[in-house]
Amino acid sequence: MQKSNTEQTVFIITGMHRSGTSLTASILQSAGVHIGRNLLGADHVNIKGHFENIDFYQFHINILDSQGVSGAGWTLQDNLEIKEEFVDRAKQLIEQNALSSIWGWKEPRTTLFLEFWAKLLPEARFLLIYRSPWEVADSLYRRGDEIFQSQPELAIKYWQHYNQKILDFYNQEQHRCLLTNLKTIVQYQTAYIDTINHKFNVNLSHPAPTAYDPSLLRTEISSNSQRPTLIDHYFPEAIELYQELEGRGWHPEQTPDFSWQELLKPTLYKTWAFQEWVNLRQLEIENKSLKSQLQEEQVGLEEVKVIQAESEQTKTQLKTAESLLEQSQSQLQETESVLQQSQTQLTKTESILQKSHHQLNQTRTELETAKTQFSQSQFDVMRYQSQLHQTQEELEYYELHRQEWEDAQSQLDQVEVSLSQLTTQLQQTQKREERFQIQLHQTLEELEQTKTQLQHDQDNFQETSNQVKQLKRDLKRSTSQLYQVQSEFDVSHSQLQQSESQLQQTQTELTEIKSQFQESNRDLKQKQAQVNQLQTELKRSQSQMYQLQIELAQSQLQIQQIQERQQLEQSLSNDPKKHTEMDYNLLIWDAWNAYRNGKLSQMKAHLQKALKLTTASPSEIILTWLESFSKLSLAQGMELDSESLTNSEEWQQLVRQMTRKKGVTLTEKFHDPSKTQEVEVEAVETAATQAKTADAG
Repeated sequence: MQKSNTEQTVFIITGMHRSGTSLTASILQSAGVHIGRNLLGADHVNIKGHFENIDFYQFHINILDSQGVSGAGWTLQDNLEIKEEFVDRAKQLIEQNALSSIWGWKEPRTTLFLEFWAKLLPEARFLLIYRSPWEVADSLYRRGDEIFQSQPELAIKYWQHYNQKILDFYNQEQHRCLLTNLKTIVQYQTAYIDTINHKFNVNLSHPAPTAYDPSLLRTEISSNSQRPTLIDHYFPEAIELYQELEGRGWHPEQTPDFSWQELLKPTLYKTWAFQEWVNLRQLEIENKSLKSQLQEEQVGLEEVKVIQAESEQTKTQLKTAESLLEQSQSQLQETESVLQQSQTQLTKTESILQKSHHQLNQTRTELETAKTQFSQSQFDVMRYQSQLHQTQEELEYYELHRQEWEDAQSQLDQVEVSLSQLTTQLQQTQKREERFQIQLHQTLEELEQTKTQLQHDQDNFQETSNQVKQLKRDLKRSTSQLYQVQSEFDVSHSQLQQSESQLQQTQTELTEIKSQFQESNRDLKQKQAQVNQLQTELKRSQSQMYQLQIELAQSQLQIQQIQERQQLEQSLSNDPKKHTEMDYNLLIWDAWNAYRNGKLSQMKAHLQKALKLTTASPSEIILTWLESFSKLSLAQGMELDSESLTNSEEWQQLVRQMTRKKGVTLTEKFHDPSKTQEVEVEAVETAATQAKTADAG
């Protein structure tokens, strides 16, 4: 039976850090679970992304910070107090993120607050993910967290803490949980989703094939690896916890997979320790090789930088040439514009000149016409004068005849009128001729000016043409240089592209080398830490061995001294002397032995006891002691330093003590205490001198 649309199912995905919770969240997201809108982005650790809701991520960090705990979640505390203000904030987060009928979030720190979320979200379903401790530790070491660089064993302790909380919660809320190994999820993705659908009554689709990329998950541990055995040796409870998780976790065939137990060896092999040594040296060799390659790559990079600089310089030169070419083209365009203007002006001048020539020709034609008319008028005047003369003659002739004269007069008037008209016409013609002459003169002047201007324009045009020719030659030369520069630029550009391609390839290889170098360096540091630890333990063992050797030497010396005393005691017991004398000699040996060991106070005590067992005089006693000390020293291959012995404070105290005691006896005998004491002192000094002399001899 399917859920109604009004109901919601919340999936809380959690587990120890580096246990595959991000991969599980990506599979569930592709199957239809809304895991949030504001997610953590990808980085070098999780290339495809963390699939981690930032709201819950920051919420858990704030709680940990309020408790004075690392925000990364590295804590071994069982119970973390959650203040009321965080409860209200959690309710707000639920309201903000409940945007789908099937939603949830993934966040490893949720493991520390399982009971809190179970109480706040009764409808929540928990997908609990676990992974083998050696794979989690290996992933944490590869990630490079600073805390594990100095305390690598904490990775296993935190794995135990997180997974113990998961197991305890699963045992309490089994009906709301699905406990699964990451390895099982990866191998049976479809079956995993089907199990979720069946157990929690949801309808998720099958995950997308692209949700899981096998190349991004390192799960294999070689059969000859010592890491699982190392964990089993130092943290057997972690192996037991992992075995219990496997027994309680979901498996599609209902059969737990305990094949990993084959990785556990009965004991730590000696070969492993030496192999780490060999690996350390091998890593040093690889490190040197990588450094050498890195230096070579840096040299190549410097060469590429030089090529880039040369390319930039070539580009700059090309830009300069292009700028010069543009300037030349601009000057050429300006010159062509000036030339066009000159040609236009020349065309206008030629047009004006042609007009002037036309006007001149027209004026000449009119002048010729006027001259012709003037000649005709002069001819007419002459003709009329001739007619007038003839008429006058006729008038004279006809004067006699009045009527004839009047007629002639009338004709004469007509002729005069005609003559007057002709004169007027002649005057007009003369004025027109004068005007034409003036116009002709002006036209000739304008023509001269036009010729001068035309000559000037022709000179300018010739000069401009020369400049244009020079500019064309410069342009051809610049174009040739430009083509050459362009060709060089193309070659440089091609070389630059090849260099950039090589640089990118080199950078890629360098990045891979750096990554390998960093990983090797981390492994090297781990090996070095192990070697340092072994060296520390070796030094501690050597120190303990040295201390034991010292104690053994002291014990042997004590045994030797006891044996010597026993031998002396045995030799004295065989001597028919008295028992008191034997004790006296043993006390002298004990005093000498204490002196040999530098214990002068014990020497003094033994000699004081010996004084009680003898009645000899002080000089005899001192001489006996010195002779005994000298003989015992020679027997041990040593030479007695009698001067330092007799000058010691303990010896001087013994001498004064003997002087006082023996002085009392002598006082009773000689009745003069002062003299008796002086005699005894002299005797002691004499005995000491004799002993020194004997010792020196």
